[in-house]
Amino acid sequence: MKNFLLSASVLVMAIVGLPACSNDDSPNKEEETAVNLPTPKFADQAFTAVFNEPILGKPESLSSKYSLAIHGLTLTEDGDVFFDIKKKTIEDETSQPSEEPKEETIAVKFPAKSFDGKHLVLDNNAGYVEFLKTTRSIVKADAVVNVHFSIPDVGNFVFNNEDSKASAEVNLGPHTESTSVTKNLCRTWKVLGSILDLEGDVTVYKEFNGSNLKPICDEAIRQGATLTEDEKKQFDKSIDRVVITQTNLFLIVYSDNTVDWASYAWQPGSPDTFRLTFVESSMGNKYLDDGTTVKVAFKNNLCNMKLSTNVTGDKKYKAALTLRLQAAK
Repeated sequence: MKNFLLSASVLVMAIVGLPACSNDDSPNKEEETAVNLPTPKFADQAFTAVFNEPILGKPESLSSKYSLAIHGLTLTEDGDVFFDIKKKTIEDETSQPSEEPKEETIAVKFPAKSFDGKHLVLDNNAGYVEFLKTTRSIVKADAVVNVHFSIPDVGNFVFNNEDSKASAEVNLGPHTESTSVTKNLCRTWKVLGSILDLEGDVTVYKEFNGSNLKPICDEAIRQGATLTEDEKKQFDKSIDRVVITQTNLFLIVYSDNTVDWASYAWQPGSPDTFRLTFVESSMGNKYLDDGTTVKVAFKNNLCNMKLSTNVTGDKKYKAALTLRLQAAK
């Protein structure tokens, strides 16, 4: 899968009501049963924030090849903090005048130690973020950031704006209607297995164990699906976690620490289906893109999550990937 780059523009989303889940037309057509999942530790404190002015990072090494800036962050229900960071390559004397500095967005994840609605403390002595004058609604507030990261292949950076607080839009959750679906779905999940279902010019129906995407890709290709070499490489990874937040964010975290990040909105009139919107509409692949619909169903404390889209091109077919999920924490 393409690594959908994080963007501050999707971190604060319109809040959409979340009705109760239906038993009709659920993934795999299995009857749903009552679930009894524990409440995540930060279920009532989860939030998303966007800084109106980026928080610049100072490298500990003067020879660093990059500049970093935090544009936003999200605290998930299970206590992971995802920082939205822009990374730009610093020009050197060998660069041609016509060359633009390379910039990309990366996700840096740290566990939260505590959050009281104002003061977010990161675990592992990584620092803190403090919000001033916040309430349980979308507000503008001053933010103090004092954190330090060691990022593989990038270096050690310190982010500190205590002398000039940054304004921020803070979206404190939960905002969607509190129902059994909300409480069960919005958490961190691990993948037990999956089902690939393609119908049309390419036909496949096969179950897989574990979270490795490569066998899924290989089977689709064996049955006639056409993928570019770049798309094949993006499937050469495993899913570490799937994260869904009540601030309308959907994340797939891979074993190589890359992240696919999308906003979601529940389908009007549909009690169990939502639609994804990825950060850049030009990104995606044969199975995930803007407009991908996701249907959820619960059975015996597990969640079946069916992601569906239409593939067009030389071959046209309906593509669905059902993830069998278990609460990770």
